[in-house]
Amino acid sequence: ALKYVDNGMFGLALDALDEAVAVYPENPILFQYMGVSAARAAKGLVADAAEQARLYARSEAAYRRAIFLDPSYVNAMYGLSVLLALELGRPAEAEPLLAAVLKQEPKNVDALFLLGRIAYAAGRYEDAVDCYDRILATRPPERLARQAEQNRRQAKEALFGTP
Repeated sequence: ALKYVDNGMFGLALDALDEAVAVYPENPILFQYMGVSAARAAKGLVADAAEQARLYARSEAAYRRAIFLDPSYVNAMYGLSVLLALELGRPAEAEPLLAAVLKQEPKNVDALFLLGRIAYAAGRYEDAVDCYDRILATRPPERLARQAEQNRRQAKEALFGTP
């Protein structure tokens, strides 16, 4: 399954993960990979909206099962938050998951970027600025620092109404 995931063969990965879950039904890592694979397979579907919706639902269920099995599983919480916020249009449901991720990993730059994006889209510009400040405080790689600075500037402009 992991070889399929690594090679972008998400449908085959799902088939292999189904077999693995039948053998190891309490392994949260398998369900997390199932969530990733189903979401990535869904993203690849353009013409079949019903199948895409089915795969997104399967992804959500798999992530939730992983979290049920291991409530502190950061990768599953982050994966589900990305799915909810960016693919399913339910960012409010992603925020508590991101808060849980950041409670365990306060310097998780990916979670901070997503939380900042959600706050900005909701018009909570001060919260967005705070997220980007937290990112910059971690001293991320240059590319991420530039992106955080740009997002921070944009949120401040929205907050204060100045270019």
